[in-house]
Amino acid sequence: TSVIAYGELKITGKKQSQEKRILEILKEKGGGLSLSEISALTGFEKSSVSGRVNTLKKNGKVFEGVNKIKCPITKRTITPIYSF
Repeated sequence: TSVIAYGELKITGKKQSQEKRILEILKEKGGGLSLSEISALTGFEKSSVSGRVNTLKKNGKVFEGVNKIKCPITKRTITPIYSF
């Protein structure tokens, strides 16, 4: 199940590694990225990106922008993610 998979991520350290890579990408690109863009740039599943971004938001490392933008991948209107 997803609970077991999440537990394995924490044990193996993969969760922290994914969080670190997401932060690196946001800093390299200057932020303002969609989850789909982060997924494409990291190679992580979008669901994994969503989970890691939620954790990073809770820990005060990233935030959602106030202005909506169009995602260049999905063409949907999204709230971009930025790093501090």
